[in-house]
Amino acid sequence: MRDGGAAAKEQRFVFHPGAVPTAREAEEAIAVMFKGHGGYAPEALPVFERARLINFVQCNASTCKLDLRAAFPAAKALAFIDSPAEHVARALSRLPEAKCIRITLCALDAPLVRAVAQRADGARLSISDISADLIEEFAAAIPAGARPNDISLSVHRDADELPDALAAIPSLTSLNIAGCAKIAHLPAAPLTHLRHFYAAGSGIARFPDWIGACHRMLTVIIHECPHVPALVDSLPDAWLGADTPEIFLAPKDYARIPLDHPWYPNLISSD
Repeated sequence: MRDGGAAAKEQRFVFHPGAVPTAREAEEAIAVMFKGHGGYAPEALPVFERARLINFVQCNASTCKLDLRAAFPAAKALAFIDSPAEHVARALSRLPEAKCIRITLCALDAPLVRAVAQRADGARLSISDISADLIEEFAAAIPAGARPNDISLSVHRDADELPDALAAIPSLTSLNIAGCAKIAHLPAAPLTHLRHFYAAGSGIARFPDWIGACHRMLTVIIHECPHVPALVDSLPDAWLGADTPEIFLAPKDYARIPLDHPWYPNLISSD
């Protein structure tokens, strides 16, 4: 079955197992999601002339047999969720013009992250659950001179350290180490392009000195971190002013910060 109603009026379609896109849907769609295939994909697809965002949930071998390039000539943004690495890589190879790629809850491997990295120039890339080893693979595969629009990485919770290779990733604007209880330190090499840093539940103990050079930082989340007072103490004075980032911490941790602390007025208590 397919979702209808408001989704159809917005020209966004979700196709469930057994649904075959109609010519009308293909003509109107600006965003498409193939969801919950579990081995199913239609034998052929109509041409989605206007569809710019294509979502694949549980991408599989059947999906990869489709002529995706012919079906989605306008595709600019791709999202893959809960899909094996080999199928994601094959689907990517069939949609070479897409420059916005999000990979979430997928089984990553080195060939896949290298394939994504090689498309970095001018791209917006987001990868979740990436290990330290695969971060190094990703960084090494980015072409020399590439200028991505932005790159977001979410680190796998089992990681116990962050590699210095992070500093070699151009335009790394978002780093998420939430739940990484074993990670105690950020890399020694600066990550000066960061705008968003998510560290809820991580083991990070202090911010490094270079954090003050992240002049465009917008958001820092340190909920449920065991070292919140030390983290607040290590926030840079350079951030205090008109463009102070939003620093979020749990109410119980907010209560541990002295009222006369220079950062106290700028902290945000949030569940």
